[in-house]
Amino acid sequence: MAKPPAPGIRISKWSSGEWSDVPDAVVTEEPLQLLLDGRPLSVVMRTPGEDIELALGLMFAEGIARSLDDVRLMRISAESGETASEITIDASIVDSNQVDIHLARAPRRKPERSMLASSACGVCGAVLIEDLRRDLAELPAGPVVDPALLTGLVERMRSGQGVFERTGGLHAAGLFDPAGELICMREDIGRHNAVDKVVGRMLLDGRLPVRDAILVVSGRAGYEIVQKSITAGIPVLRAGAVAVYVLAAEWTRALLAQNSRFVVAALLLGGAALGLAALGWPAERLGLGTSRFALRVVGGLALGGVLLLPAAARGAAAPLLPAGLAAAAIAVSIGEELAFRGALYAALDELGGAPLAIGGSTLLWTLAHALSHPPEFLVAVAAAGLLLGLWRWACKDLVAPLIGHVIADLAL
Repeated sequence: MAKPPAPGIRISKWSSGEWSDVPDAVVTEEPLQLLLDGRPLSVVMRTPGEDIELALGLMFAEGIARSLDDVRLMRISAESGETASEITIDASIVDSNQVDIHLARAPRRKPERSMLASSACGVCGAVLIEDLRRDLAELPAGPVVDPALLTGLVERMRSGQGVFERTGGLHAAGLFDPAGELICMREDIGRHNAVDKVVGRMLLDGRLPVRDAILVVSGRAGYEIVQKSITAGIPVLRAGAVAVYVLAAEWTRALLAQNSRFVVAALLLGGAALGLAALGWPAERLGLGTSRFALRVVGGLALGGVLLLPAAARGAAAPLLPAGLAAAAIAVSIGEELAFRGALYAALDELGGAPLAIGGSTLLWTLAHALSHPPEFLVAVAAAGLLLGLWRWACKDLVAPLIGHVIADLAL
């Protein structure tokens, strides 16, 4: 019997001051022994399911087999319950979690994997740096894609992630056509495994290389993800890189602003760079719709007042900023909100819902200000970020945080 990717279990849950026994689902991670012509090749940590696709996708990425004609036979564990009409399958292996690929001819390149590849590492097991420099060719021009389409593809992929909905602990890779229609989606505890499964499916369907498609992956686009995408001929890759970009922009701005001559320029350029993080996101996803606009403006004034309470408690007088510095402060305030409570919040919300969006954006907001604020002020920074994030969640609104942030920066 095939193993479920997320079996149901009973857990003890602490809630409202007491323990209770409740049902839950936990993602399975198990080793898969890969053999090549009967000899051990590698052990891959993965979520059970689509092992045929995973093995074929990995062999394709490694350059060992680039077509189904290269594969004579695949022997798999009898308990897997998998089959594929496109190739010869022998489900006779008694031991669980094994796939043995028998080639029709000598492999086109010498396989060099020799150790465990965890679900977090797609290049683990490579012996030499040269093994990572495969015969990757420059891809031809791909399809023209509307940037607004790219921002919604993660949400479309997530809507089909049944295991993720039950567990909240699984990566995914989805292949879309230029119109945004889903071609194939696979889940796995390792994002690179999910990509291998998608590529393996395309190999079985005779659709490699995929010249006119978009690959979407949850999380970041690591080296191995880009490498696998290029190997499969996929010209467009969409991944979650908002956090890295936002932190890099903030820290660069903070470093430049340490020189008093560059403060205004650093704020203006930093604000513009941060604002670019929101480029391509629909206004509704950023919380920038126009409904109840007057009420949201009032909310922004109230937020600004709340953010100024610590300064008011100290009896500090707000200095009048020079025009250039005031304009720069406004620019960076708007840029930070578009980046942190706008694009970053939306991206994290797609990945893990409101708790991740609020907590993640607040944590990254605090880290981003570590270079420009003394350590004793970071608690106040975190509190302000949490307040703005909670407003963003409760009201689905970014207008009020924008106004409140601008007021606070101009006054403080």
